[in-house]
Amino acid sequence: MGPGDIYAATKSLYYLSKIFGLAPFQYSSPTSDKKIRVGLLWTVTVNFAPNFIIADILSKLLLYGTCEASLISAATINTINLPGIIRKFSRIDKQLFSITSADYRKIRKWLIFEIVTLTLIMVPFYCFHVNVYGIGMNLYFVLIDEVAHLVILVTDLQFVNIVQFLKRRCKQMNSNLKQIMNYPERNHAKEHYNNETSNAQETREKYTAFLVTKHISVLPIHKTSHTVTEIRVLRETCSDLHDTAIIINRSFGLFLLLEVTCIFISLVSTLYNLLYYMSVTMETDGNAAAKVICHLFWIAFYLCKGAAITWTCQSAAYEVSKSAALIQRLLLDRFLANDIVSELQAFFVQLGVHTITFTACGFFTMNLSLLHGIIAATATYIIILLQFS
Repeated sequence: MGPGDIYAATKSLYYLSKIFGLAPFQYSSPTSDKKIRVGLLWTVTVNFAPNFIIADILSKLLLYGTCEASLISAATINTINLPGIIRKFSRIDKQLFSITSADYRKIRKWLIFEIVTLTLIMVPFYCFHVNVYGIGMNLYFVLIDEVAHLVILVTDLQFVNIVQFLKRRCKQMNSNLKQIMNYPERNHAKEHYNNETSNAQETREKYTAFLVTKHISVLPIHKTSHTVTEIRVLRETCSDLHDTAIIINRSFGLFLLLEVTCIFISLVSTLYNLLYYMSVTMETDGNAAAKVICHLFWIAFYLCKGAAITWTCQSAAYEVSKSAALIQRLLLDRFLANDIVSELQAFFVQLGVHTITFTACGFFTMNLSLLHGIIAATATYIIILLQFS
């Protein structure tokens, strides 16, 4: 028996979040009240002590600050916001009538695949990193680093998958809009128009004039009314998607601001340390290859996190922009009834108001241009630091 709703489909991510104190509600049953189950005290306690005694002070402060922001958000605002997002998705799924149990099973399998893949990649590397750098008292600090990275990674996983859920529903909304406009009466009218206008220019002009003035008679009255109702439902879905995006921004805005800053600073710090190590101390270190591998992995890790977050946000926003383009393409069709044209025009205006974008507390928009800016700024700072070293 497969999962029947969004709650059951996301349980794998929920249990992973619960381990790190990032689950803001309790999955006791689908109908029961969701209550907070805080599990972050141990993480906060072990992370607070070393904040100010690590060598790379700025990158470490951002690392632990992002970790604490994730935990505090999970214990405060997300106790209301994340259950609200799940309820919104449940409501949207009922409006997008083609969402089935198979879709929920696909979501569950994809989440399990993500968790298993990340576990198989990150856990061996963390063990390798601890083995390389965890010597003496450094072992404690390295272990704390790994805990902080895991907490942030789980929060990244939460955010990316929530935005992916939103994107899939935007895509489904566009698919439903296409299906609404693909009915036999309209196709018959188009075929009749093509047959009539294939003979001569005079016939084309006459029939075009007829369709412009009488095109409402092409559709049965009951079909026109039904189509208008379906478009109105899609407008309600669009409004719910916009409200959901606002809640997502409110829930993860501070985390995204700290996370993007942490990725940028960590990239600069790790890349500079690697270049400095390779040019100065690498020849005298017997463990040089392992340390170079660690540095290269962390650089790839930060880049992959930045790419996953920014690409996911941009693709969701792009899916909504496709709705406006689709409506404009439909409005060019002369075979639409006046009521349908009016409803589509109202839908287009609504899309202009209900834009979906993801920002880091309003400081910058989360898209691929941000990742390009981070890479360019990293290269600039590395050149400056190498000139002064």
